[in-house]
Amino acid sequence: MPLGRRDAYLLEFREALFGSTLACYAECPRCRARLEFSANVDDLPARTARESAPDAGELQCGELYFRYRAPNSDDLSAVLTCADAASAR
Repeated sequence: MPLGRRDAYLLEFREALFGSTLACYAECPRCRARLEFSANVDDLPARTARESAPDAGELQCGELYFRYRAPNSDDLSAVLTCADAASAR
């Protein structure tokens, strides 16, 4: 399952358990001041990712032909074993 779809399901599950309001905060990296705010689950792009994003596709540009797919949990797991960003790519 692509990460976007997985995260949309997790967000839906969280909403069913705790409601649609998210208690959030951001911390300033410079002074460490904390800003607290609320967000609504319906305002997040993950809500639409489940329905709109294709799992895979094809693209042709001139003589070049590309096949692609969205990253999934297995891809994230494989990246953990890489020594650096270059080998992860």
